[in-house]
Amino acid sequence: MSGPDSKRSFIHKPKWAQAIILVSGIVFNLLLAWMLIIFVTTIGAPYSQLGEIPKGSVVLEEPQTTIIYVEPNFPANKAGLLAGDKIIALQVGDDKIADNLTVEQVQQFIQKIARRKFF
Repeated sequence: MSGPDSKRSFIHKPKWAQAIILVSGIVFNLLLAWMLIIFVTTIGAPYSQLGEIPKGSVVLEEPQTTIIYVEPNFPANKAGLLAGDKIIALQVGDDKIADNLTVEQVQQFIQKIARRKFF
């Protein structure tokens, strides 16, 4: 390399200086990632505003699984489900689950029915 700033270029620095520059770049990238994670968890991540709770409200511990989005032209949409609907029970034939369904219970029920239908 030649030119007026060739002595200042990275390649002309001593090996220990090059190592410090590389390591400091890695360390500061990790620090930035850590600070961004702290910032996002402090202010909160995006969430559905369909069930936004007014300030001063008391939240009762009655878990309900609420549909927050229905994909157009998918079976849920064709069945008439809408965003904001609450799942209170699931039944296919003799299989039925109800009472305070969790997301995991709904997923397991759908997987169980899908396996039976396709296999």
